[in-house]
Amino acid sequence: MHHLMNDTSTLVVGGIDGVLRTVDQVTGEVISRCIMDDSTTALHCSTERFGTVQIERRKVKRLSEDDRIDLMPRTSKPQITCLAVGMEKVVTTHNDKYIRVWKFRK
Repeated sequence: MHHLMNDTSTLVVGGIDGVLRTVDQVTGEVISRCIMDDSTTALHCSTERFGTVQIERRKVKRLSEDDRIDLMPRTSKPQITCLAVGMEKVVTTHNDKYIRVWKFRK
């Protein structure tokens, strides 16, 4: 772990509450909280070796510290079961049939 001492990267974490969090790796501080923006859904189908995969693309809706997660609709924040991080994108899977692509813009 000593080779990571000067790493100033951020981490992206998700969980059962359906909120995607960006965390400062050094301090552990939550930098931002995001949910899926329901108004920007685009659905694509892809046929793979194991069958057809439905891919849902959505933009990110950033939450403020004052936003109450428990009062938001569950459709905006299904449980995140797995995630992968790429360049300005995060791909998540949930307990449904969709793979979701989250796009981050600066």
